[in-house]
Amino acid sequence: MISTGHQFKTKTADRSSASLQNLFCQTPVTNPEQTYSFFNDSFDSAQQPEIKSTMPERGRKYHFLQKHIGSSFAEKPRFAIRTNRRKDNPFFSLKGKLLHCLHLLEMTFSKSTSDICAIKFSAKKPIDSSGFISYLFIFIVMFISILAISFHKSSEQQRQAAFRFQQGEIARQIIEGALEEAFTWFYRETSNPHSTAGQWVISRSQSPLNIPIEVTTEQAKSMTRASFFPEVSATAKLIEFRSTDVTGVPYSPPDGADGVGTAEICVKLSFQKSSFLTSSLDMAFTGLRHIEYKVVSLVSPRQNTGQRSAYSQCFPLDYALFARNGLEEFRKINGFTLNNEKMKIVVEQKSLPADKRGKIYFGETDLQKLPTGQPSNPPLENFVFLNIPESLEKLIPTCSQTVEIDQEDVLTLFPWLNDTLYNTLKSQESAIKSAHFEGLKGFFQIQTQPLPKKAYTSEPEQLEKEMIYLMAKQFPGAEGVFPPEPGFFFLGEDPDFAGNQTNAESILEGAIRKRFLYLVQFHLDFSHTSVVGTYKALLKTKSFSEAVPPEMQQEFLKAEKAALCMSLPADPSTLQNSYFENFLKNLPKLSSKFPQVSLFSRLDTNFLYGGSGENVQAPPLKASFPTPRFFNSQGQSIDPHRTGSEGFRPFNFFSLWYRKQLPIDRIPEIDLFNPEESLIMPRGIVHLTGNLEFTPINGGDWKIKGQGVLIADNFKISTGMQKSSPDDLLILYTRKGGILIDTDRPIDAVLIAINDQENGSVLAQKPLKLKGGLICDILDSNKWCVGKHIIEYDPLLKSSHDYQYQICVTRWTNFFRMMEE
Repeated sequence: MISTGHQFKTKTADRSSASLQNLFCQTPVTNPEQTYSFFNDSFDSAQQPEIKSTMPERGRKYHFLQKHIGSSFAEKPRFAIRTNRRKDNPFFSLKGKLLHCLHLLEMTFSKSTSDICAIKFSAKKPIDSSGFISYLFIFIVMFISILAISFHKSSEQQRQAAFRFQQGEIARQIIEGALEEAFTWFYRETSNPHSTAGQWVISRSQSPLNIPIEVTTEQAKSMTRASFFPEVSATAKLIEFRSTDVTGVPYSPPDGADGVGTAEICVKLSFQKSSFLTSSLDMAFTGLRHIEYKVVSLVSPRQNTGQRSAYSQCFPLDYALFARNGLEEFRKINGFTLNNEKMKIVVEQKSLPADKRGKIYFGETDLQKLPTGQPSNPPLENFVFLNIPESLEKLIPTCSQTVEIDQEDVLTLFPWLNDTLYNTLKSQESAIKSAHFEGLKGFFQIQTQPLPKKAYTSEPEQLEKEMIYLMAKQFPGAEGVFPPEPGFFFLGEDPDFAGNQTNAESILEGAIRKRFLYLVQFHLDFSHTSVVGTYKALLKTKSFSEAVPPEMQQEFLKAEKAALCMSLPADPSTLQNSYFENFLKNLPKLSSKFPQVSLFSRLDTNFLYGGSGENVQAPPLKASFPTPRFFNSQGQSIDPHRTGSEGFRPFNFFSLWYRKQLPIDRIPEIDLFNPEESLIMPRGIVHLTGNLEFTPINGGDWKIKGQGVLIADNFKISTGMQKSSPDDLLILYTRKGGILIDTDRPIDAVLIAINDQENGSVLAQKPLKLKGGLICDILDSNKWCVGKHIIEYDPLLKSSHDYQYQICVTRWTNFFRMMEE
């Protein structure tokens, strides 16, 4: 039915719109042709109805409707239809049917169902409604099919994309977990340079290193679908290594492995899809991670019988005891640096083989250079000495030599003896006309003695002490100190070990000498002497010859006691004995008769420290142990007093330091300490800004586990520090101040106090028990506490061919990539 809400208007008013509406809407349509005729007959050709809509136009959508129907559809459209009987009427063509169908569809889906009109068309040829419905059905089916196929394809793509995204996310999580686990394993294993991973890095192997990742492998199984089986593996390889710094200077000698490199950790992940009978590779992923690492040698080889030929930043570790300004300090404080009775330093290496012993060197003791001493501050030559105490008497060259002289030589020394004899006899017997000795002899007794002795109790010892005092007064500075004090024990306290020259040569460097007393004493021999003379009796002169009376012998022995065989002092008035003065003046005349023997006592410093069996009558010329050679980081041979970046500096390659200028409060970031377990875990070279103090925690000592260098402004050690194993190593290095020891507990460490101001020192406020080494600018031992201080060299620090490396791996990732294969 057609809605009655539409009105039709014409230009002529002879027919009312109501009658037309009633006629159109109420007259039953039985024949389409009649309806068509009605429209055709109701209007003549001049008065065809003009069909207008009462609503505004909304645009014409179809060309056919615009041309032949002339209506537009509004929210409630009002329209009239005008047509004719032309055979080419578009309603009878296929195109017309389709357009008509579209028009009906639009009317069907309009907002108001009351606007739907039931229109029947009449024509000469009736409309085939079954064909129209078929076309419509086919079109709808095709349209729905297209929509269904598109939806299916879209859904399939979305499902695949979602699955890919899910698998990619799972793969990313697995790979990241595997990379983290592989890095943790690599970081942990390389902390031990002797492990498989450590040796793989040090040797710069070109073959991949397999890394176990058990945790990730197990976890991955629970992250995938039941039909997918993940397979994950991890390897590492070295992709770059730099053995020189930015200026091209090598970090270590040609046989060293010091340097900076880049390692790549590669994780491969594949998903195997399993079916009823087979399995196939479904997806594969690869994750790459690049990390930086550093290889630094904490101990480098050195032949104990030779010298270094190039720079090694750990060169101070060659020494058990090293004082950079040793000679200057020795002169400055009159030898008390090495000779101090109140405190003594013992360097003990008896149990170590020769090639594992640490060296001892005092700077500037180089006899190849011009003498640097001054008359007011000897020794003039560039050497230091240690006084040999009685406990090390075996170090003194043995000498028990006698030089006999006849009466003529005796009278050369004592020309007043006969006069004294005559005056003595004359005073006793006035008849004596003359008197003289016959057969008078003397001898020089030559021997060597420790310097000093614990006590000078006997009369000869008192005479010896007096002579030492007189000789010491002839020299200022270190050589003139009285009373002399025992020297330190550079070769230990065992006289047999210290007296072996081979042991001394394996330990000492530079001009380090021993000082002892070369003692020459003169004695008169009256055993074959007689007194011969004349006397007057009864106006006759008679001769006599008799033995020297005992009382007279004692009188002349006073001259013997005054006969201290030494050089005449510059100020003879200090002798306070005319006999002694005359004796010393005449002694040079007699000594010229015995050029092969020295008849002058001396404080002997001609011989190297250690050893025995030397000929005291033929002292060596410029005795010195080999002088060490030092190099700067540029490879140049330098004087140890040279400062600055190209001077005397250990660990001078800053690019090999694991951390630089790290504040003390940030130490927990690098896992350096574990206070709960009192554990120090050094690894590589760490530079801290500030002062570092080791205090007791939980009442116990600190334990050392690892190998490394701690660099700080100052150190204070108030508790013991012990290695967990022989392979552990701790080096404390201050570049600005000093190291204070305030404990008597054992310390297993190397203490280095060297800076460009040359004032670094180690101060022991309590008896030191150090196992490692002590390297400083000035020893300052006169400020150490009273007692015995022991230094034992750590054999880990010395090898003729092995390095002690430490591998530092950064936690930062400088490259990451994940890709699907």
